[in-house]
Amino acid sequence: MADGKKSGNHPFLIILGIIVLVLIIRSQGGISDFVGSSGSPSGSGDTPASQSVGRLPTQKEQLEDIEEKIEDLAEQLEKFTASFYQGRVDLKKGKAYKEDEDEEYIEIKAKNSLDAPVNIFGWQLLNATAGTKIVLDNDLSRKASFGGLSRAPIIIERGDTVFIFASDDPDNEPDKDYAWYLYADADDELWEDGEKIFLLDSSGKVVDSLEI
Repeated sequence: MADGKKSGNHPFLIILGIIVLVLIIRSQGGISDFVGSSGSPSGSGDTPASQSVGRLPTQKEQLEDIEEKIEDLAEQLEKFTASFYQGRVDLKKGKAYKEDEDEEYIEIKAKNSLDAPVNIFGWQLLNATAGTKIVLDNDLSRKASFGGLSRAPIIIERGDTVFIFASDDPDNEPDKDYAWYLYADADDELWEDGEKIFLLDSSGKVVDSLEI
């Protein structure tokens, strides 16, 4: 997988951890261990009909309820951690699906709704599936199609594109009038099909996300 740096704690990794826990519960018989064979709580014995509290939810219903709550929590967290630049800067798949790191790249696109230039130095590409991240900083060599210095701040304006390549020597570089080209110098592909990628601003808030 990638040479990307290990990511720190992040709300969405917590969400993924909860989902994994649900899957573990499901694989080991679920929370039925807490329910007796008669359908009443373990250790409580038979419940007289006069004290009946109605039908207990099945294991499937309990799991569906947990999954629904996880989805609601994920939506709330994404809104809570939304960046000011959400809707102004987009993350594009590019050719992240390629299996050869020399062909693989992902794009950051400044939309027309971006009303002022923004410096994306220090922004991150978080691979929530693999638990890795790429920081857009001086660890990545870079150049600009409009003659920007390789160590200059990565400033984008509306309509600009940033290409992040897995390789430091990609096979093909898209030709754009106003674009930044960043090179991760990975030994292997950075992204794989089905992985969830988040674009985070310098304060760690979510700008955009996509699934490879």
